[in-house]
Amino acid sequence: MPAVSQEALLSFRTGGGTVHLRPSEIRLVEAAGNYVEIEAGERRHLVRMTLAAAASELGPGFVQVHRSRLVNRDMIRAEKPQASGDVLLDLSDGTAVMASRRYRDRLPSAAGGL
Repeated sequence: MPAVSQEALLSFRTGGGTVHLRPSEIRLVEAAGNYVEIEAGERRHLVRMTLAAAASELGPGFVQVHRSRLVNRDMIRAEKPQASGDVLLDLSDGTAVMASRRYRDRLPSAAGGL
């Protein structure tokens, strides 16, 4: 019998219904006007909410790395500083995400992680 995760399911209303996701499944959340796009696995879910509301819902496991982007903290595997002062984040699934220099102090390396 598979182990049952104790991680809470979060529910998000989309145009096509409701999607239920565990925070650990979510890689990235990006602002898109009055919506956010939630990337989980190979899917992108468009949800009508602000980035601030998404950050509040997802909790401290997510870090804001850009004014319009949140990243799952546990998926950050490497931080590569760029000449511009921005930081390229390598995620555990092979995705590369750019973090703005204005949010460098929020990255795991700034808190003694990585």
